[in-house]
Amino acid sequence: MAPPREEVLIYERLLNAYPSYKHQQRVKEKLEEARRRTLTLTTISKEELKAYPELWKEKGLFLNPDLLDRQKSNGEVEQPGVS
Repeated sequence: MAPPREEVLIYERLLNAYPSYKHQQRVKEKLEEARRRTLTLTTISKEELKAYPELWKEKGLFLNPDLLDRQKSNGEVEQPGVS
């Protein structure tokens, strides 16, 4: 399955290219589902970031380690975490 943003583009192209497509209503429903999935926001809590450093190190979100060192003077990830 394509990522939701690509799905949106595919369904929009289908509707634009074939306005009299007999399953147009089904495509519109799929388009709305894909649009909703593009709006889904995931939050990773500060505790999860601390417990799983692979989420924020080089191969993850690539956050600066100073953001999790509990020193507000150099910036800090606040609750509820990162989105």
